[in-house]
Amino acid sequence: MGKEISPWCNPQNHAELLKNIFEGTFHKTVTGKEYRGKGIPGIYNRLKTGYISNLVLISNDSMGKPNEDKYEILDNKLNGTFVYIEIDAQCKNLPLAV
Repeated sequence: MGKEISPWCNPQNHAELLKNIFEGTFHKTVTGKEYRGKGIPGIYNRLKTGYISNLVLISNDSMGKPNEDKYEILDNKLNGTFVYIEIDAQCKNLPLAV
């Protein structure tokens, strides 16, 4: 991990860092503005409160499945971030009234 990360958290690997980001225990943005960087914890909160039914995030060499509490290192690296969200009929605010 880079020098700028170590004062805020000390993850063993990117999978652990991803878990910390989901849970909101690690918060850092490029801008340094407190109101930025709330996207992933906000989506995770929607999972916990029943607005989405499944969430998977792949970034760099790690994958997080917070509904299964599963965070792992991948063999292949993804340059970027992929977010997968499922919404089903049991989610809050569904079915939508037409």
